[in-house]
Amino acid sequence: MKRVLITGAAGFVGRALVRALSGEYDVTGVDSRKADTVAIIWDFHDALPESLLPGSVDIIIHAGALVGCDARYSADDYYKVNVRSCRYLADYVEGAGAGRFVYLSTGGVYGEGDGPWPEDAPLAPADPYSVSKAEGEMELHRLSDIMNLVIARLFFPYGPGQSGRLIPDLAEEIQAGRPIHLNNAEGSPRINPIFIADVVAVLAGLIELTFSGVINLAGPDTLTIRELAESIGRHLGKSVDFDTGHRSPFDILGDNTRLHALMPDLEMMGVDQGLSQFLKTKAGLT
Repeated sequence: MKRVLITGAAGFVGRALVRALSGEYDVTGVDSRKADTVAIIWDFHDALPESLLPGSVDIIIHAGALVGCDARYSADDYYKVNVRSCRYLADYVEGAGAGRFVYLSTGGVYGEGDGPWPEDAPLAPADPYSVSKAEGEMELHRLSDIMNLVIARLFFPYGPGQSGRLIPDLAEEIQAGRPIHLNNAEGSPRINPIFIADVVAVLAGLIELTFSGVINLAGPDTLTIRELAESIGRHLGKSVDFDTGHRSPFDILGDNTRLHALMPDLEMMGVDQGLSQFLKTKAGLT
């Protein structure tokens, strides 16, 4: 049985990965917080506790990070957690015999502009979180000479169990009857969010493929924030009010061409069905 080390195992994506892969793989979850999916505690601000880690692993999935733009965190916090952790894990994995390293990055590394972006588009991260994820990618490039390195850039993953991110935050604001702020009258950015079950299915497939390189993980539907909020409102049976800014329109969209070429039989969940599943399980929103 292959040994898989998953960081961020108490987080939204990491937790789902641990639960999905356990049984088929010998999974060890790592996080700074205790949870039923976590076997090893590591505060990413500190050096990697190699004495606690398995002496050998086959696959590492690095899902742990400070996620999103949060005023509580400084640029130095993002660097220490999101960049330095990549350096520590790269050093560890070279001696642990792993054949595959999967790094969960963000579509935010492309910045804002006219999408959708293919994987070879130039990077222009515009916030401390996205900058740190781009720097983390650079830290890991040295592994591409010795193992299969996969950099998966996620676009707005969402689903049951998530909080504090775009879609759950919109749902809470709409449920409370508060207006949704839009950047502009068009309601941009346009985005293509991906449901958590699809994230897990893709990553489970990627760890068994010989693919090495960068791949976008984005959903099949493109919609503006206005359209997303209106869809959430319909599911909740709530009218949605907006206040509108004056920013120029822009996109945060991932091109999934490479993903579907690798996995031609992949069927992904549309936003309407994904929202239905998410909102049915979100406490206080049904």
